[in-house]
Amino acid sequence: MDVAIEDCLKNAENRFALVHIASKRVKQIDRENKATKIRTESRGKDIVIALEEIALGKTREKIE
Repeated sequence: MDVAIEDCLKNAENRFALVHIASKRVKQIDRENKATKIRTESRGKDIVIALEEIALGKTREKIE
């Protein structure tokens, strides 16, 4: 999936909030990978995964 910023901004108030949400999710993904010792390389880089989840509305956080 190609991630467009406009798709991500539907679930964030502005670009600053999007960066905040994405960085938190990337850190969560990294911790999950370290805990399970499984890398998500087959799914892509952590930031791409985080942005895809934000664009699809899979994150619980919405900052206003």
